[in-house]
Amino acid sequence: MKNKYGWILIGLLFIFEGIFSFLGYKIFLKFSGWINITNYGSLYLIIIGLCLVIYGYKKQEKQEIFSKCPNCKEVFNYNELTNGKCKNCKEIDTINIEEYFKKYPTELQDKNE
Repeated sequence: MKNKYGWILIGLLFIFEGIFSFLGYKIFLKFSGWINITNYGSLYLIIIGLCLVIYGYKKQEKQEIFSKCPNCKEVFNYNELTNGKCKNCKEIDTINIEEYFKKYPTELQDKNE
């Protein structure tokens, strides 16, 4: 799952299932139907839920960073470059896309026209 909030939601569902089963309610499992779980089973559900919530909270979402070559004007995802060098020019360092348009503002104006 890519989204950290998905992990948190699944963890909260496990916690609620564990609490409800601990209180004596039946929980639904796809292949078994409605079942009662022992107190240890509900404790395991709560622990698994807490682990999933903590994992989702600490999970870092990958942010795509784009960079542009000042020589060939090609845009790349920074993660696919080797040491920030342009794939086409090989020796030229690419520039972060935001910094690039600050350095070359006329190119941004040319694109808008």
